[in-house]
Amino acid sequence: MVAGEVKDLAQQTAAATDDIARRIGAIQSTSAEATSAISRIGEVINEINDYQGAIAAAVEQQSATTGEMGRSVAAAADASTRIAATITEVAGSARRAEAEVIESQAQISTVARMSSGLRELVRGFRY
Repeated sequence: MVAGEVKDLAQQTAAATDDIARRIGAIQSTSAEATSAISRIGEVINEINDYQGAIAAAVEQQSATTGEMGRSVAAAADASTRIAATITEVAGSARRAEAEVIESQAQISTVARMSSGLRELVRGFRY
């Protein structure tokens, strides 16, 4: 009977370990998504810097100042919209990662309790 319980605990531990490994993979995937989104933010910031350069050139060209500034402002607004969307993606990824971490912590706690129970059962065999 104890051997059966030990076997059940070992199977549950293996299943929990597999689940944790899967969740860690999901966290890593989410982290990769967040990294990608952060990288995109840098690209958008570079685009904004480019647009700022275009605005400065437009000011120097007095004959085309009004038209050039209008196009540059529209491009900056578009870039700002993309930044907001990217930040929203990063926030979503962070929330998903947080949820996965919380869930993983619960699984780790379960595995720790199961491990403790298994140790107690094994200790009973030793004495």
